[in-house]
Amino acid sequence: MLNVLILGLLNGAIYALVGAGLSLTYGRQNVIDVANPAFVIVGSYGVAVLSERSGLDPYLVTPVVVMALFLVGAVVQYLVINPLLARPDFEMHVHSALVLFGLALLVQTLLVIFFTADYRAVHTSYTDAVIRISSDLRLPIVKVVAAGIALVTLVGLYAFLNHTYFGKAILATYADRTTAQLLSIDVRRVDLVTYGLGTALAGLAGLVIALTFSFSPASVSTWTVIGFAVAVIGGKGSVLGTLAAALVLGLIESAVSTISANWIYLAAYSLLLLVFLVRPRGFFGERA
Repeated sequence: MLNVLILGLLNGAIYALVGAGLSLTYGRQNVIDVANPAFVIVGSYGVAVLSERSGLDPYLVTPVVVMALFLVGAVVQYLVINPLLARPDFEMHVHSALVLFGLALLVQTLLVIFFTADYRAVHTSYTDAVIRISSDLRLPIVKVVAAGIALVTLVGLYAFLNHTYFGKAILATYADRTTAQLLSIDVRRVDLVTYGLGTALAGLAGLVIALTFSFSPASVSTWTVIGFAVAVIGGKGSVLGTLAAALVLGLIESAVSTISANWIYLAAYSLLLLVFLVRPRGFFGERA
């Protein structure tokens, strides 16, 4: 039972990292970023390919993948999202969702073309290593490290948004864009950095996915469900809410997986529906 509980928390931390980029772009930019989970899988393939071809450890090539995806995100913001910002809110939400859904399909198709539809995984010398706490409790090292990376990243993101000048500029811009401009905040630059940061977080999530799960282009759908569930349940734009929702989802998933793996998605959708009915703004979402 303790083993199930701890594995649920470790998976939950990983889910929080997957949902972090979505929470940032959806919560702060009001963009329904359907493409973000696709960039997660791009990050997984990027780590796998660079590691295999360079012979370096996956962790060592990750900064390259993260920076590359930051630049990709900035380009997507400039070319795809910026033209939509002048439209009314509802129209912008709908159009951004449709455009980014099309981008996600394009990315997924390109992944199939270049890497086939087969599942793959990243294997290292420590892939099967475990931390033996007791005869009944063994924790995979890769999941422990992945959870640690996720927690450190979320703490860093929270500190960045709330305790740095640029982070506060992001919060101010999406609280009141007009007032932010009057305060001489370069909102276009904020847009570029925010979306770029969201895709960079997706790249980092891609690392932990590559090391802890098998993946393929079809995995985009799987992580879209988990990412949106975490971002929405946690509350719009809330880093703490994202972590709390992910941990709850991880615990529920771990519990129901002992009954049947087919119940995992049912649990995620049920939790999402319950939160919509009882607390529509999510765990830590702000009142409208």
